[in-house]
Amino acid sequence: MTTEISRKIKELLAQEMGPMGIFILKKQCKDLGIDPENIKTDDIPRLANVIYNAIYVFTGEEKGKKIEREIRKMGPKIDLI
Repeated sequence: MTTEISRKIKELLAQEMGPMGIFILKKQCKDLGIDPENIKTDDIPRLANVIYNAIYVFTGEEKGKKIEREIRKMGPKIDLI
């Protein structure tokens, strides 16, 4: 069964990038050893970073950072000093 986070990330990437967004998610998950149907909140920080690195060439830095921020919001709340 697909986790809620997996569903939300897929929706975001499909909305922003079309089918290519889903392909990128699956590829980055595979590279990190994450099941794209079972993404957990603990996976978000490293997944958001590699997704940004994979998409900014296609989307530009501004849109890439926007997508990265949206993905990070789905993860654990981390206090940055």
